[in-house]
Amino acid sequence: MRILIAGRCDGWMAIHMRHLSDGFRKLGHEVNLIDYHDCDKRRFPWFSFGEDEAARTRRGTAHLKSFISTFKPQLILLALAHLIFDFADLRKSFSGLIVFYDMDGPALSCYSEDLQWIKEIDLLVTVSRVTLCQLTAHGFNNIHHLAHGVDTDYYAPIVLSQAEKERFAAPLSFVGRPTARRAKLLDSIATEGLAVWGRRWSKKPYRNNKKLLSCVREKKNVIGMDLMKLYNATTLMVNILREPFVEVPTIMSLQVFAVPASRVCLLTEWVEEIEDAFEPDVQLLTFRNPEEFQEKARHYSKDPSAARRIGEAGRRRCLAEHTHAHRAEHLLRVLKC
Repeated sequence: MRILIAGRCDGWMAIHMRHLSDGFRKLGHEVNLIDYHDCDKRRFPWFSFGEDEAARTRRGTAHLKSFISTFKPQLILLALAHLIFDFADLRKSFSGLIVFYDMDGPALSCYSEDLQWIKEIDLLVTVSRVTLCQLTAHGFNNIHHLAHGVDTDYYAPIVLSQAEKERFAAPLSFVGRPTARRAKLLDSIATEGLAVWGRRWSKKPYRNNKKLLSCVREKKNVIGMDLMKLYNATTLMVNILREPFVEVPTIMSLQVFAVPASRVCLLTEWVEEIEDAFEPDVQLLTFRNPEEFQEKARHYSKDPSAARRIGEAGRRRCLAEHTHAHRAEHLLRVLKC
């Protein structure tokens, strides 16, 4: 089968989209991965000043049709942050399958608009069971839950040099952008050997917290193989939800799979989907409140042997059930391909 995948192909997301594409390739399919921003480019930007959304959508759809005409896919998988295509118009010239892959759940901007577009596609797969329930309640029957997959060859145990250990080693590490809630939770374990990574942590207002600022290792983001080195040098990785999901604890982020796949112990916030994917406190650690967060962070960061056993169990689960090939096979089975 020829599959056209359109997603964001810059920064850390580019790595994930390549891994997702490889999941289909490992099953023997031909895949063409494109950056959806290429469909949104204006030939003459200076002539497009003040362009309305309808014109932008027509232009994006025309670009996508051009890719389709060249590659001739039988399946299109779209991992979009914004609606830049007219699916009804696309249907007029494309008879294959159209799948929308929602990686953001309730925060996805596409859900703030008219939901009519969902009727024009064959399937919407979402990483959030909350979104699945919400859209099903709206009467849609083409919605399916599909969690993130992980490349267990890329996210894997590695041997570190002494210099890499000195740069990245920590009992506790957190990687991600700052939010007020994350800062409050991390502040509570700042004296336990915590290392915080991400360039925005050293900017206002977070740099005003001197205790937390002392935990910031570098004033830049960690991506690529440096992230793998960081994982492998850490006793316990910490994952905390962003504020929009606090009231509806949902979505296993990429880290929920990447850290265990690296054979590293993860302490992550409990979400609705997690018990279907991992056995809590056996294959990873979960917390539901600040007290549980502090207790487990302090205990397991000081017990490397126990943390290592959980990391090893987490990797075994990822190898058995959570690779991108597993996800690709599941999706094609749902589509009856």
